[in-house]
Amino acid sequence: MAPSAATGPGFGAGLELSRLPLLAKLGLSATLAVLGLGLWASVEHIEDHHAKNDGDRSSVSVADIEGAYHGLSVPSPLRAVLGGRAPEHPSLAAVPADALAALNAWLNGERLLETYDDIDLGERAPAELIATHCGACHAGDAVDPTQGRISLAYWEDLAPLLSDKELRPTPYEILITSLHTHAPAMALMALAVGLLALCSRFPRLLAALPMGLGGLGLLIDLSGWLIARYTAGYAPILMAGGATFFAAQALGILLILAELWLPRRRSP
Repeated sequence: MAPSAATGPGFGAGLELSRLPLLAKLGLSATLAVLGLGLWASVEHIEDHHAKNDGDRSSVSVADIEGAYHGLSVPSPLRAVLGGRAPEHPSLAAVPADALAALNAWLNGERLLETYDDIDLGERAPAELIATHCGACHAGDAVDPTQGRISLAYWEDLAPLLSDKELRPTPYEILITSLHTHAPAMALMALAVGLLALCSRFPRLLAALPMGLGGLGLLIDLSGWLIARYTAGYAPILMAGGATFFAAQALGILLILAELWLPRRRSP
């Protein structure tokens, strides 16, 4: 009976990686380890290069990627909170609307430092409004670093939270140079891992995933560098493509290593 297309031998059925000479198996395994190291380094590079774009270094966000490839205006942390665009911050529903309007008007002005504690404004001075409506959580002696709170008691605490940020996309010439470098190397890597995974003993559908998902993910990722430049909102698709490519390569490496070193069943 012919083997099932889903489970039986397919591409590379005559090339059994597990039967390679020991030296070849060791060399191929070492090469795969280097490839895995390169994938890890790529993730670290993305974290280091892009995570800081929107001002939050904790992780790479959609805003980080959109800023790098399309450009993005990031409101200051205080403006984001006052505008309800900081989901991690508690609701400001209890703060009077006129106080929020006064603080937003102050942020839109040009003399922030001079008017911060202007005595002529009395209780309407930004320093007084912040102390009154934010002091319960952000006074100097009420801050709990374990909860991510920061002090707003003094101008020195507040000043870093006032500046809007304009993220400029990577210059077109640098983008093309980077694409010229990455596209051939990553395509060849995906091809090599995909073909070697197809030589494994595993079910055809599983063995084909590194090739199928790796190629599609790579196309979405690298073409997205150009598409995102002219299409706002494409960043999540670009990120999904990159994640798919990474997962496909990791799966391929695991399948190939398993094929190299797991014992085969003896034929009856």
